[in-house]
Amino acid sequence: MAVELRPPAARPDRPPRRPGLGDTLRQAWREYRSMRTALVLLVVLAAASILGSLFPQEGLSPQRVDQYFTDHPALAPVLERLGMFDVFGSAWYMAIYLALLGALVACLVPRTRALVRVLRSRPPRGGDLARYRTRASFQTPAAPGQAMAAARRVLRRSRFRLASHGGELAGEKGFLREAASRCWCC
Repeated sequence: MAVELRPPAARPDRPPRRPGLGDTLRQAWREYRSMRTALVLLVVLAAASILGSLFPQEGLSPQRVDQYFTDHPALAPVLERLGMFDVFGSAWYMAIYLALLGALVACLVPRTRALVRVLRSRPPRGGDLARYRTRASFQTPAAPGQAMAAARRVLRRSRFRLASHGGELAGEKGFLREAASRCWCC
């Protein structure tokens, strides 16, 4: 028996939905809080900082700014209006800086919840140990309780995060690396 799947027919009385203001704002927020935006803003901030080293700065050497006005009487007033003689205190530089700070905070806050979930989660059950790259098994004449206690001591000394599942002992190491990748990668 063959079944043919077709997309639902478009209603002739209703045009397709166009993205509204809410959709546009949601997409803009997603873009703003991405790490890519933070990196772009960081590059823009670095480029803007270069301008602070190309032109004399009022706060560091007002004499050189006065000399620049003397040497370039037509260009200096334009540069002054653009804030080139006080780059690090100008409104446009602060706007870039605050946008970068806001993008980083907006990027990290939701990822902090993911980080907390990873830190609070228990190590996974062992299951099929053959699928793990690093595993160990051995025979011991000790009682199961003594063997578990000894294994727990050894693993804790090696800074494993442990969880008991019935008669099994599960350990996990390197979870902070994974938490950091969840936190920083957007």
